[in-house]
Amino acid sequence: MKQYVITMAIRLACLILAVVIQPFGWYTFVFGAGFVFLPWFAVMFANQVGRSGGASAERPELSLERTAPAGDAPDDDAVIQISETSKDDPQA
Repeated sequence: MKQYVITMAIRLACLILAVVIQPFGWYTFVFGAGFVFLPWFAVMFANQVGRSGGASAERPELSLERTAPAGDAPDDDAVIQISETSKDDPQA
């Protein structure tokens, strides 16, 4: 936030200098370019504060805990089979 405020203060100074300094010359265009482009740089720098290399991926099944209902022992050898039938299937 501090860096953003400083950049915006420099932008304001560029505007004032571009209007006040006479006669107009090449430096007027430099101050004008600073006035136009400094907001973009200020936002880019403000968004980069606190970033550290990016987020790492985590497998969701490793973060979930498996809990069994009370009284039921978990059966790790159980296999669940699902079969699908359609209305047009003559064997159903």
